[in-house]
Amino acid sequence: MELTSKQRAQLRAMCNTLPVVLYIGKDGITDATVKEAWDALEARELWFRYEKEGPDVLRGLSLTVGPGEFLALLGGNGAGKTTALKLLSGLLTPQRGEVCRHGTIALLPQDPQALFVKNTVREELAETLEELPLTD
Repeated sequence: MELTSKQRAQLRAMCNTLPVVLYIGKDGITDATVKEAWDALEARELWFRYEKEGPDVLRGLSLTVGPGEFLALLGGNGAGKTTALKLLSGLLTPQRGEVCRHGTIALLPQDPQALFVKNTVREELAETLEELPLTD
């Protein structure tokens, strides 16, 4: 089933109202049409500032990332790369605009040490395993 541009727009608009996608009937929406119609990540006109009266850090950022695509943000110090990634991943909320996320979104910080608490991988894994509820 091929979607029209109007149907694609309607599916995209649903991203703010439906927590899950329902696959309807034999002739209805299928996995393939949903993946074709929805982007993995879409940001529309994001604006952000850290302080109420402070300067805008981001103004009007819009982008789309499709399923299986990777995004790399490049720029000089203070250009807003980290802020943009925090907005896209949901760690920050934009003052204006919206972010739609579909599926799993991963954020890799510039400093990988920020992901680790322990000094070695063995210690990190041991702590993680201790926190998991294991059943027989």
